[in-house]
Amino acid sequence: MRDKVAMRGDASATSLHLQRPGRGRARGGKAEADLEYTTSCIDCILAAYALLMCTAQAQTRRDSHLAPSKYTARDSVFIALMAAAGIAIKPLIVPVIRVVAVPLGLPGGSLVGGIYMMWLILGHAFTGRTWAATLVGVVQAILAWAMGIPGPQGPWMLVMYMAPGMAADLVLRLSPGSAGATTLSPGVAMLAGAAANVAGIALMCVIIYRISFPVLVLSMAVGALSGAIGGVLAYAIHRRVSQIARQTHGG
Repeated sequence: MRDKVAMRGDASATSLHLQRPGRGRARGGKAEADLEYTTSCIDCILAAYALLMCTAQAQTRRDSHLAPSKYTARDSVFIALMAAAGIAIKPLIVPVIRVVAVPLGLPGGSLVGGIYMMWLILGHAFTGRTWAATLVGVVQAILAWAMGIPGPQGPWMLVMYMAPGMAADLVLRLSPGSAGATTLSPGVAMLAGAAANVAGIALMCVIIYRISFPVLVLSMAVGALSGAIGGVLAYAIHRRVSQIARQTHGG
């Protein structure tokens, strides 16, 4: 009898010993996947920057009789960097969505969407070009599809990324002197962020989630507040960067 108990004890200890490494490997695999994703995002940013800097150098060697393009190489660099940064920040935002938004039954973008919309507004602020925020959204859709980021698949992915940028661009045109990058006002930035996030949430709820109308209204209201906060952050970042640029160039 004692021998049987001892054998059972040894078997249970052996099984416990065998299970622990498995759990460690699972956790290690998730950490490795997160690290690989982050590394891929960084590589994407660096690759976009390097490619567009080569384009900038090629543009400087153009013949003087050629008319300059509406979007300069500098504009393309900023748009690519804002799009890549918006994609790279997703791993930091997803845990917040799972902990807060999912238990409340709200789309994740309604709470933290302002962080995503911030990059669209910065794309316009740093370039001052018409439809720059929309172009940032298009580049984000291409990067998300190329990197296999989970989300709406097929043609809806392009629509989901483009619609917030278009909404932001329409509002940003209300800003006086919107053709310049240094004229971004906090009020217009707030409205642009709110409009962009509301547009994204409305499409997500109607096309993907198909939630009830009361939940849709609540999600859009919360999303408008989150988007407005994102607009304020974009304005603050752009203002600080502009101050640093003036100090650096002595102007």
